[in-house]
Amino acid sequence: MKKYFNPLADPLFIVCCLLFILSQLLQYSVMEVSFVSSYLDDLLVVPVVLPPILVALRWIFKNPTLQIELGMLITLVLMLSILFEGLLPALNDKYTRDVFDILCYILGALCYWYWNKYFLNKSNYSELKSEI
Repeated sequence: MKKYFNPLADPLFIVCCLLFILSQLLQYSVMEVSFVSSYLDDLLVVPVVLPPILVALRWIFKNPTLQIELGMLITLVLMLSILFEGLLPALNDKYTRDVFDILCYILGALCYWYWNKYFLNKSNYSELKSEI
């Protein structure tokens, strides 16, 4: 049985998860960094949530070669924007609308897209994809 690249072993996913953990530690320590507390989580959300979503979609559709398409990526950014920058601020004063959060979602999505389309598929790392 041929093995396919595990999205949870993707270096971008691992680095973004580690950065997220570090940002949470910084936020809950005595050290307050405004960029970290305001925008880093929004920048990391797409590269962190898409690999587990891809694993689930591959399992649901029984297709180990399934990849995230551009339309799926755009849909995720729209859903995050509507939920976290539209709906939640309308329902609860604890949340605030911030257009820069949406820009961070978009930038994170672009990083994910670029990484998967150009780096993973065109580098020597792509040889490793079929072995993992």
